[in-house]
Amino acid sequence: MILGNVESAITQLQGGIQLIRSWRKTSQNQPNIYIDNVFAPMFSTMITCAFLYGRTVPLTTKFPTEPIIPDPDIFESPQTAILSYSQLASDFLQSAREFEIYKFNNELDDYDVYLAQKHKRTISARFGDWAARFKSVIHKCNPSGLSGVKLQDVSVMNAGWKLVTICIAHKFDQEETVYDAHVSIYEEAIEVIRRLCEERYITNTPQRTSLDSPFLMTHFIRTYLVATKCRNPQIRREALLFLKTFPFGGRWNAAFWNARMMATVAERAIEIEEEGLEHLRDETGAIVPSEWARIHEICVLPDLGNDSKRRLVQFRRRIEGNWVLTQEWFVV
Repeated sequence: MILGNVESAITQLQGGIQLIRSWRKTSQNQPNIYIDNVFAPMFSTMITCAFLYGRTVPLTTKFPTEPIIPDPDIFESPQTAILSYSQLASDFLQSAREFEIYKFNNELDDYDVYLAQKHKRTISARFGDWAARFKSVIHKCNPSGLSGVKLQDVSVMNAGWKLVTICIAHKFDQEETVYDAHVSIYEEAIEVIRRLCEERYITNTPQRTSLDSPFLMTHFIRTYLVATKCRNPQIRREALLFLKTFPFGGRWNAAFWNARMMATVAERAIEIEEEGLEHLRDETGAIVPSEWARIHEICVLPDLGNDSKRRLVQFRRRIEGNWVLTQEWFVV
């Protein structure tokens, strides 16, 4: 994924999760601490990161068969819930990206749009079922008996699963204004990142919140999603502020990951969209960009040369029924 080969990364991710599921079914041993505390959060982080890197290669079907994923009646722990969610999210994200290829190529008829909405409802129902079982396992846990790291894992899922589900499901829609119905979820995500940034200055903060932490990276990327998909001016600017003041040292600027660049891209997306501030308002009454000004897809392409600071970014909008693709070079 660091090299930009998202398709292979997701395939390996899915295979790894299935191997772990098989191991759990056949092993007579206690759950392995590395699987629960390392691989589960890592897989969740990879799924979140996969949103940033554009579309997949051309595929052969608009509507893949719904993946057959084992759904236990209950989860053993919050970590096993994270593994289950990662499997759902990776499969449905792949399905949504397959559909987007045809959407952006104007290869959909009315029946395709009908099927897309049906598939979207299936996805929402599956995630809703997962959420009910996740809440059940959290309810059974004694918070005082969970370590700081495990409490953070729960915080990640509580703050992130709704946002990720929205971003997957709405890939099947034709208009970006559908995102305006989720203001409270964007506010919740920003509140978590605000609290996390404040906790970094407390001496007894778990090691997970160090500046080079993948845990922190997960929240950075979700903050990026709020900045680019929430059009409420106050909330998205608060998200942008967090992006611009995030720590940019260590692995945050290594190879394909470039936190400073992502903050710059998000700021540019806001500038483009707010050229279309007219009469449209969201559920809070705030004026938000018109549909024609909204960016449906931001695709960050790595520079295949030796310049690690140079990126080509594609912005895709729909103006008067036609897809318009603009490209800009970013050097950070």
